[in-house]
Amino acid sequence: FEALKTRRDAAKQSLANNPSDRTAAGDFSSLSHALDDDAATLAYFDELPAGSPVRTAIGYHVFGLLLEAKRYADAAAAMPYKRYISRFDHVVKQFNGPDAPKLRQGAMESMRKFQCENAAEELEALAGSGSLDESRELIKKILDFDHSDETVATLRKHLERAGRSDLLPTTEPSTPKSETQEKS
Repeated sequence: FEALKTRRDAAKQSLANNPSDRTAAGDFSSLSHALDDDAATLAYFDELPAGSPVRTAIGYHVFGLLLEAKRYADAAAAMPYKRYISRFDHVVKQFNGPDAPKLRQGAMESMRKFQCENAAEELEALAGSGSLDESRELIKKILDFDHSDETVATLRKHLERAGRSDLLPTTEPSTPKSETQEKS
């Protein structure tokens, strides 16, 4: 226990010395989590000024905590839309790429669910923070990727949490691409 605290404190000091050290940010956050002290990571994040490189480095690790607390502006800043959408598009490209047919159906389904849940969390942060144009763009990308009943329900849940269920279009669901790929 004390050894973990010592390592966490060292990671925090490393961040103070090198604010863009993403490894130290990950270590600090992960060790705080292992110590059942996510509050320490969030408290440190809150101490840092907006625009701080350390705040940016830790932002990825506190995104879920910020979302849970409905601190949407902070969550959207912690995971900026441009960074998120780049990751989303990369995964979708891989999902639909030439190696996709080699993946087992179960793996494809797990990847699809994971991608849609992560996107719904980002959507909640964007919608809750008032980034409506980006929210609409992300909704379109998500539904283009997977317009299943399950994904629509996940989006609805996150948009309701953010108080913006009005953003979800009322359209008919379709078969997830993972299922259509297997049939072709």
